[in-house]
Amino acid sequence: MSRAAFARRFADDVGEPPLRFVARVRMERAARLLVAGDAALAAVAIEVGYANEFALSRAFRRMVGEPPSVFRRRARGAFTPACRAA
Repeated sequence: MSRAAFARRFADDVGEPPLRFVARVRMERAARLLVAGDAALAAVAIEVGYANEFALSRAFRRMVGEPPSVFRRRARGAFTPACRAA
């Protein structure tokens, strides 16, 4: 089966292209690890298949809309805005 045929069939069956599916699954796992544990971002990156924390951070921000550190604080209920009105 060609790559194009596989991608088409995968998208038809799963509802999204293969690479988007893999990226989404990786980000969901990263999000769970960030919330559930205290592992460093570098360890989370390796665990979900990224070469380093910079690659994970870039991909996470692109898919989730905020950096992993902000996501972690917000998810744990400890988020405080950087700027507060006096």
